Amino acid sequence: MPSAVASVNLTGNTKSQSGSLRPNDQIAPKGMYIVSGYISVTTVGVGASLTPSITYNDGTLSRTLNCSVIDASAQNYGSFSKTIVSDGHDDISWSVTLTGSAIYNIVITLEKIS
Repeated sequence: MPSAVASVNLTGNTKSQSGSLRPNDQIAPKGMYIVSGYISVTTVGVGASLTPSITYNDGTLSRTLNCSVIDASAQNYGSFSKTIVSDGHDDISWSVTLTGSAIYNIVITLEKIS
């Protein structure tokens, strides 16, 4: 059964955000993980959008997974769940790019599955 090893919970965001998912403030050990996220728009912006992504190294290459774009011109929400393999030497990073103007909340969780 997966167990959460790191999480991010940021509210009231008005610009693009990014960070690393670090269990106990350390690079995640080598293994397979699920990165899940939920983003909700609390104040809309005309023509605004949010684009989440996950960056990691699987031991062969540094990879970036772009998740579905969220329309932030309405009080929308979006979620994602991505399975990744981490090499245990590089950070598992996340970003949410805001295009336009809106206010949004982010919850991202890293779960170790093997």
